[in-house]
Amino acid sequence: TIYNDKLFFRARPNSGRQMLSIEPGGNITEIGILDVQELEVFRGDLLVLAETNADKNDLYRFNDQTGNYDLLPNAFPGGEGVNAYGLLSTPDRLYFPADPPEYDSEWYYYDGMNPAQLLYDVNKTTIGSSPFDFTPFQGKLYFSAENNIVNRETWVYDPTSGTTTLLEDLQPGLGDSQPFSYVVYNDR
Repeated sequence: TIYNDKLFFRARPNSGRQMLSIEPGGNITEIGILDVQELEVFRGDLLVLAETNADKNDLYRFNDQTGNYDLLPNAFPGGEGVNAYGLLSTPDRLYFPADPPEYDSEWYYYDGMNPAQLLYDVNKTTIGSSPFDFTPFQGKLYFSAENNIVNRETWVYDPTSGTTTLLEDLQPGLGDSQPFSYVVYNDR
């Protein structure tokens, strides 16, 4: 992840997954937060998803000047310590799947100011939809998710209308097409 003209990445130089940076000229610096899961730039900030305890994650804002991390307590549904993964930032929102206490894995968004919100409950049962592979394409977000009607298929979220729909049931019935690894190539 490029931020402030540095390349930030996670690695295991000692124990745990730590954040490191490569500065212009090639110097590597250990940043020192353990169990880094993901890095994402959102609204000019470097966000760090880090495992804190009991296999739960929290989201932090990294200050490159001081080397400090600020916990973003409203970033996840239900507050701190949520199983979240797969961050995707757009100019207006940070999208991610999460497992808060009241739902199994569903898709959420965070606008940087207000508490995280459930974007859409793909699986209307108590079982989550386990969404992943969020891919922006032509102003919409495509992703893989499952429900108890079509199983795992491709879904599309349109931020303009605020709607989420099944793109197509490629394996009709309770079978599923197991879509993943979406790639945009030549605007297709």
